[in-house]
Amino acid sequence: MQVLSIGDRVVEGRYRIHSRFRRAVNFADDEGIVCLVAREVGAGPISIVVDRLRTAGARVLTIGTRLTPGATGPRPMVWVGDRALDCGAARVYGSDLDRIGQRMRGYRAKLHTLREALVEIAPAKSLAFLLDESRRAAFRPGFETAFAEHASNCVADILYHDILRGVTRLRGAGFGLTPSGDDFIRGLLVGMKIVEIVYGTSLSLTRRYVGESARTGGTLSDALLLLAEEGRVGERVKGLLGALVGGTFGGVRDATRALCSVGETSGADFATGLLLTLEVGPTLPVLDCDFDPLYDDVRCSAGDVMTVS
Repeated sequence: MQVLSIGDRVVEGRYRIHSRFRRAVNFADDEGIVCLVAREVGAGPISIVVDRLRTAGARVLTIGTRLTPGATGPRPMVWVGDRALDCGAARVYGSDLDRIGQRMRGYRAKLHTLREALVEIAPAKSLAFLLDESRRAAFRPGFETAFAEHASNCVADILYHDILRGVTRLRGAGFGLTPSGDDFIRGLLVGMKIVEIVYGTSLSLTRRYVGESARTGGTLSDALLLLAEEGRVGERVKGLLGALVGGTFGGVRDATRALCSVGETSGADFATGLLLTLEVGPTLPVLDCDFDPLYDDVRCSAGDVMTVS
């Protein structure tokens, strides 16, 4: 295996197997997580992209550095088990939003194209039902419809009323290895970072409280939430943001399809959170003073399942 890129938030250390999928293998230690992924997954802040993913039986990933003869600085080293990978051509993937965020000043002009693309492309059980109520028909009576109503009420709180109450009730809810609610909140956090850059508003305190309120103790989900809080994103998210400001409808559609292919519904749930946050923009509820984000066990905004239009 040859390493093609290493994320800028990958930390040296020894990691043990966390979860294994066809295109990605996740390794974790006590402090964080690293994802070894196939080329088609794309680069990310905690991802190591390889040309061919071959990790059968491997249970340990080690990341370090070493000096090579004639080198001007340390070179990254990656071992899967006891096998050293070729890092000679590896680039460092920069995951921050600062540069692309400055180009996002005209992002609102193409948000309707993202909304239309999500309604058409997103998986049936994703949170895209928040954009088109006809998609609620895919949710079966019982747990699924109850989750849909709960998620709708939480999102109404997040966007218009009490952002932390909505977040604390949406976290951990839904389907998948990273639950739908957590993926939506990651989109919310990244959207807030973009709003902060574009409008010059200070949302750092709000993002910090949202991030803290969203964490549940799940290794992978919490690691991804922290990255979103810091405004760190993967290649597919950057591709969608770039399409929003400089692409055609077809470009937005292609970038949406690429993001929606992540996980069962994770990419679509993230994109839904991102879209709704960018649509609300600077009117999102903001926290501007310190307080203790603990709540009584009260329900989110009452009402029927909501479509955010």
